[in-house]
Amino acid sequence: TYNALLLLGVYGRWQAFAHDVRSDIATARTSPWGDLANFAAFQLNDYNFEVNRHLWIHNYELISRANLVIANTPGIAMDAAERSRIVAEAKFLRALAYYNLVTLFENVPLVTAPASPTERPGAATPAQTWTQIEQDLADAAGALPVSYGGGDAGRATRGAALGMLGKARLQQRKWAEAAQALTQVIGLGRYSLLPSYADNFRQETENTNAESLFEVQT
Repeated sequence: TYNALLLLGVYGRWQAFAHDVRSDIATARTSPWGDLANFAAFQLNDYNFEVNRHLWIHNYELISRANLVIANTPGIAMDAAERSRIVAEAKFLRALAYYNLVTLFENVPLVTAPASPTERPGAATPAQTWTQIEQDLADAAGALPVSYGGGDAGRATRGAALGMLGKARLQQRKWAEAAQALTQVIGLGRYSLLPSYADNFRQETENTNAESLFEVQT
């Protein structure tokens, strides 16, 4: 499931591109490439455009893998605490994928169980998707550890889930509820600003430093 974060439509390429191109740091609306200009203007009139297609397909591939973990892990005979943690990690990843989709497309199918090949789910409202995102992240925060042992960089933690929960609430302008989640992040005592902001961009100091709640490992 984590491996799906590296797909082109997630963090392999297009996710960061999509948000950058629609912000004030890009000038794609004046691009002679019509598909790109339309994308930057939130006019998604061609779903064969590579960026649209990969963003959609690959985030749903991440969701599909997470749904399989969430559905099947509870039936495995294994350590109960580890089983609970694995489900929580999958819920975090599913919420992250739906966050990507709802912020880029708004009305998206909300699939929370393994689907059959013949299913054609209709679009949910953004409110329904946000509710699922918040539920997944709250569930994840309740079962994830504050940290892992060595060699587990990139796994979802309680701080990552609470941070994403706060971010999801900020997107909905739920200011007080966002503050409640983000205050819990601060209360974990694991995160702080680096003395030098530039260290967030230096190869030797940027990955999983004190400012980082969650980073995709490549």
